[in-house]
Amino acid sequence: MKRRHLATFIGLMLLMMLIAGCGTATSEGAIKIGMMGQLSGGASFLGPSEEAAARIAVAEINAQGGLLGRDLEMIMCDTATDAGTANECAKRFINENQVDAMFAASTSASREAVLPVVEENGKTLYFYNAIYEGHSCSENMWIFGTMPENQIFPVVPYMQDEFGGNKWYFIGNDYNWPQNTLEISKQSFAANGSELVGDKFVPIGTSDYTSILQDISEVKPDYILLIVLPSDAVAFMTQFHSLGLDANIKVIATLVEESTVEAMGEASNGLYISVGYHTSLDTPRNKAFLENYYKVLGEDAAVQNFISMHTYDAVRTWALAVEKAGTLDYEAVAEALPTVTWDSPGGEVRLDASTHHAFLPISLVRVNADGIGEVVHSFGTVDPGPQCDF
Repeated sequence: MKRRHLATFIGLMLLMMLIAGCGTATSEGAIKIGMMGQLSGGASFLGPSEEAAARIAVAEINAQGGLLGRDLEMIMCDTATDAGTANECAKRFINENQVDAMFAASTSASREAVLPVVEENGKTLYFYNAIYEGHSCSENMWIFGTMPENQIFPVVPYMQDEFGGNKWYFIGNDYNWPQNTLEISKQSFAANGSELVGDKFVPIGTSDYTSILQDISEVKPDYILLIVLPSDAVAFMTQFHSLGLDANIKVIATLVEESTVEAMGEASNGLYISVGYHTSLDTPRNKAFLENYYKVLGEDAAVQNFISMHTYDAVRTWALAVEKAGTLDYEAVAEALPTVTWDSPGGEVRLDASTHHAFLPISLVRVNADGIGEVVHSFGTVDPGPQCDF
């Protein structure tokens, strides 16, 4: 009897060893990444799309066999559009969840609140994926968000060549992102024989543009660069259209996505938007992505936009670098990051080793009378410019 029990025990042990030896996608446990999203607070209208972008990236990777033979798990943390909360999210990711990489689409204030945590840790890759003012540099951070260099440089010469005229008017909220965008725009104006006939900064939340519209009526620009937050863009475009100024002046914005266009209603007609991605891109790659996106996440999944898709591209690019490095080791993955190229639904994406900023595909979208955006020109992959020097 004892021998039978012993034989049974040995047989079970051998079976367990065999099963362990065979291995599965989760035999070593899931690889964890942290995603910081704006699910509440002032930018909560962006949160669902940001979270969905990360989730579809993880789902695609796992459907292809995972990463290094292991499943990929995403842990979500709501920053509440608050810098202090973002700081706490980063600490939790590193100290409790022990993630291998962190991804964030957040305000610049939140980015700066997270950086000290990442830099002190020194072994967790941090990907910042929001449209921003540019020139934020840390060896621990990689940036996939569009910047003035991406969004403005190709648009100025295109508009002048396509429609004629060279007079520009700039309107921006009074903080660092629009302020830096004006300086970058001046460089583009100088290079393209443009004339800046007016520039105005307004407080965030401005609802009355009467004096600015009066000035625009007098100086008669050909183009307006509108660098304001979405609610301010709705107010401006509504008043701009009510005066009939859209008949002779074209407006180009850089922070207007689908929900903002919808809020504008008829006032969105004729608006141009410089973006890194748009769902209307008529390419096999984008069509295949959207088909799978709604198949996996459901027909009611949040609409993707150029802001949220930066997170998708960041996760997929990081995964390519991990596979190329053959390890999750911080230094090895960091070294591999600028050597891989990701075929994004928007176009080719790659990172610059000397700046840690991404070369991103840029398209120009025009909103039609039905409030639907259509890509009118694709500029290809655009250089982010001399952001940093590592």
